[in-house]
Amino acid sequence: MERAVTLQVATAPRLSIVIPAVSTVDELEDTLVSVLENRPDGCEIIVALGCEYDDPWNIRDEVTFVRAPAGSSVIGCVNLGISCCTGEIVHVLSAGWKATEGWADRAIDRFDDRRVAAVVPVAVSGEDRDRVVSVGLSYTTGGRKMVRVPAKDCSRSSVAASVSADPQRGSEVVGPLIDAGFWRADVLSAAGPGFARCCGPAMADADLAVAI
Repeated sequence: MERAVTLQVATAPRLSIVIPAVSTVDELEDTLVSVLENRPDGCEIIVALGCEYDDPWNIRDEVTFVRAPAGSSVIGCVNLGISCCTGEIVHVLSAGWKATEGWADRAIDRFDDRRVAAVVPVAVSGEDRDRVVSVGLSYTTGGRKMVRVPAKDCSRSSVAASVSADPQRGSEVVGPLIDAGFWRADVLSAAGPGFARCCGPAMADADLAVAI
């Protein structure tokens, strides 16, 4: 008599969320709480630790913690986190940033188009969520990186028009900031892999944007 055996095949998550933590525990926990409260279905969360953290809330069944070498910069932590990802899309959200309800949904949908390599999130103020404080990066003709900030008092609903209508703020947006961005995993692998340490934290995201 034969016994039927049912096998379950684990499927890779579509989204991998990497949280690099290089400074304070308070910032890490603020970010972790916001991600866990608002996480998309079926994602994986990877925390790349450049600081000491003992997991006082015992969340290792929900979050993967990986230890970066002592003295690692944000680039080292991000790259370590990326190397542990299994998802099609990699989202970096540095400690100190906060996820909001549905924050990743529209970005994930953008990757349905295989031509999309990266998606820039709209960052808003913690005090006023209608005030946009960052829409990625660009660079000038002289090669200087610029963090793109829409015109004063620009709201989320008008951010696209504000950025395109303000040529004095640099060229077009070319990519996300290293602190908060979405990238296609296979593009990250082909371009680097990950971010170039030689560029330093201030320029690694611009270097990656140009490489893509």
